[in-house]
Amino acid sequence: MVLASILEFSPSTGKWHSRKAELEVPLNRVSPFPCYIFLTKSVYPKREAERRELLRHFNIPRMIATDMCNQCNGYFGSKEVYNETDQTQSYNTWLRCLVKISHHTPQGGTGYTWYEMTFFTHWEPNRCMAVCVDIPDNFLTDLEHALSTESAVLDLSDPFTLHIPLMDQIIMLYDQSVWRIRDLIRRVEKNREKDQAADADFSELHEISRHSTHSSETLSVTIQTMEDLQQRHREFHEHSLSPIAVTSTGWKATQQYMGFQAQLIRNLKLRSQANQERLLNEITLAYNTITQRDSKVMVEIGEATQSDSAAMKTVAVVTITFLPATFTSAIFSMSFFNFSPGDGSQADEWRVSGKIWIYWVVAVPLTGLALFSWFLWQRSKGQSLQIHNLWRRQFDRQRLKQDEKA
Repeated sequence: MVLASILEFSPSTGKWHSRKAELEVPLNRVSPFPCYIFLTKSVYPKREAERRELLRHFNIPRMIATDMCNQCNGYFGSKEVYNETDQTQSYNTWLRCLVKISHHTPQGGTGYTWYEMTFFTHWEPNRCMAVCVDIPDNFLTDLEHALSTESAVLDLSDPFTLHIPLMDQIIMLYDQSVWRIRDLIRRVEKNREKDQAADADFSELHEISRHSTHSSETLSVTIQTMEDLQQRHREFHEHSLSPIAVTSTGWKATQQYMGFQAQLIRNLKLRSQANQERLLNEITLAYNTITQRDSKVMVEIGEATQSDSAAMKTVAVVTITFLPATFTSAIFSMSFFNFSPGDGSQADEWRVSGKIWIYWVVAVPLTGLALFSWFLWQRSKGQSLQIHNLWRRQFDRQRLKQDEKA
């Protein structure tokens, strides 16, 4: 047994009240009075055939029960059924709106909840009903409270009368969604005001940007939905042959209020765009702040490098200055050279060993071997880099092909 929440109008008391009831198929057996039937996402059928069977009473197109429409970001449609005398026998609508509510997490990050709300309405001259799927927990309570006010008297002769309070609740959800994103952005701005922009969490910034993009997307779709809803209501009043006449005053009042609701949605879309621009400014500022900080560090490194370069230049000049004398003294200090000072009876004697060629035979090849080894090392390093780059390009091509296949 599956229980559904029902918000029902009692003609005897003239008030709306909520109750629990067993879900029956077709749904027109649930209540003989005007009512809203609320189904949670877990109760709503997952299989296409079961969805068609559940909504059979609403005369919806086969496409609406498909997985594609069940995952769509929004739509609105209607179907008018006529009797033998070409009068309106029933009027059915299907409406879908998505709302994403973001929030702070206990860990300091951002979380979110999607509400994929779908509404089906069925109107007949003597009764009307609406099925609401995947709505927030407080939606029913808020709707019941709104309908209990004296100004919320519904004109049941109008097939669109059930949409008005539903759209009010949906607009308030969108308002909550937009302002939750604004609160997340404001937290980022406060951190920036505390000179923490250089330590900005870019993962969080881009997560907020994703929420803001989804908010603007769903609002854009809902704006189009509201315009279509208002247009269908106008067409019904102008061209439909309903057995119950809708008063001109009531129709105009409904049209005017629908226009007001559409304006509210457009205003929320503008605020959502402002949120995106504010967030983009914060991301740009964080990047620029980090770039400026890194530039200062690079200037300091450059100054330190310049100082080290000056010291190394001094060392090089000193080395070059003493290198010839050092080399000369090293050569003449070898045992290949022998100097004997004279003692008065004998003149100074300078003798060079005939084996001095051994020094050149050993020193020159060793010097050539060292230079040749350095040359080979440099060449092998360049080849290794080329091989690594070639392997990397091949790996990237293979991964790209796998992604294309996926």
